[in-house]
Amino acid sequence: MAYFYKHKYELAVSDFDKAAEMLPHDFETFHRRGDAYYNLGKYDEAVTDPSKAIQLNPLDTRAFNLRGLCHFQNGDYEQAIDNYKIAIGQDPEYDPSIVNRGNALLKTGQIDAAFQDYDRAIQINPDDAFYYHIRATAYFELDRPKKALSDFNRAIEIDPDEADYLFWRGLTNFELNRYTDAARDYEAATQLDPEMDGALNNLGNTFQALNDHVRALEAYNQSLEIDPNDGLVLVNRGNTHQAQGNFDAAMKDYESALELDDSDPEIYLARGLLYERMEEYGRATNDFGKTISLSPEYGIAYYNRGLMLQNEDKCDLAIPDFEMSAKLLSDDPDSFANLGNCLLRTGRPMEAVAAYNKAIVLSPDDLDLYVGRGDAFIEAGPIESAIADYEKAISIAVVDLHPTILDLLSVQMRLENYKPAFVEYQTAIQRLAGKADSYADLAYVLFETGKSDAAIRTFRRAIARDENHPRAHVLFGQYYI
Repeated sequence: MAYFYKHKYELAVSDFDKAAEMLPHDFETFHRRGDAYYNLGKYDEAVTDPSKAIQLNPLDTRAFNLRGLCHFQNGDYEQAIDNYKIAIGQDPEYDPSIVNRGNALLKTGQIDAAFQDYDRAIQINPDDAFYYHIRATAYFELDRPKKALSDFNRAIEIDPDEADYLFWRGLTNFELNRYTDAARDYEAATQLDPEMDGALNNLGNTFQALNDHVRALEAYNQSLEIDPNDGLVLVNRGNTHQAQGNFDAAMKDYESALELDDSDPEIYLARGLLYERMEEYGRATNDFGKTISLSPEYGIAYYNRGLMLQNEDKCDLAIPDFEMSAKLLSDDPDSFANLGNCLLRTGRPMEAVAAYNKAIVLSPDDLDLYVGRGDAFIEAGPIESAIADYEKAISIAVVDLHPTILDLLSVQMRLENYKPAFVEYQTAIQRLAGKADSYADLAYVLFETGKSDAAIRTFRRAIARDENHPRAHVLFGQYYI
């Protein structure tokens, strides 16, 4: 028995074996040996002992609970629920079985019933921090982080020295974008348990989210001191090196991670992104392809490979990748936008319009999408739709208006419809309170429409507001040519 309480479960099993031979009718011996097997993770061996204890004492509530736990760990959730139900029937206030049944009900999708059990267990024992922790993790897994945070707070209030509670609250704060609070939780967890390398890794991720690369590296380095062969931490540290522009160090970490596991798609994706930044597009394309071969449903890999092919003017090859990323990342407007770009570049403007339509639904305030769709309407018609899209883009823009205005001008000049162009430029100048870009654009319109004197005055206004404005000087020079 002493070995059991010292957590020396192998030795405890040996002692209980001898006790079972001497006391074959002692249900307590079988119950405790089952406990020891359970703590060793030997659930198949563990489940037979509470069954023997129940044969000897059908009223052993704890044995039904233990057998339920063994079935739960083996994935037999319905059998687990049946055992917990018997235990609760024998003792309606037996809160361990109530909360354990809640866990099993959650696994079978009976969410309301699960939370009824969690609530009941807390009602019976309102000062048990573990029960709040269990309910909080259930909320977290169901993507209810605010409710989870409330329960984690209560668990930590009751037991502030449990590292696991702080770790989970850190996860929840991170999910809520409360990065400073998350970092504080992970740091507190590692102070209580310095060997908790998972908390150190998450602490690094949190500092990375805060753009504190130095402290992120410190956390990853501490984690790797505990486990030098943790590939996930190596990749995360590599990502931080990459964010710092230290490409050699990043590559070394990715290569080390691949030596540990060359079948992890995340590593190839990370290295592909590094190759992309190094402008080694062929190698980037290969790594994104390797990611896809290992994880065919990995939408971001298709998207990035599509970008590489698009950059190499291989839009015909990029289109299938963007189509796949749009399918897998159906809420990502960038996939649809780049699909539209490639369809337009390969002479398929109406299909491009359809892609831009989907992108605009997802991101209705992105002026580039309206410009792209406007370009597609220029090719496919009607011109009026192009003008409407350019005008929509202008209405969205706040600062950098001149590329869009020039697109609108090109359409309106084709229609010999100059007046709207003047109105748009003048509106832009009012919005920008006299920024040089808008004066340069307006001067260009005046120049193109033969209003030379007005053009000269407006060019000079642009230069007066920014004497180093290159575009104003270039356009002014073109006038004299």
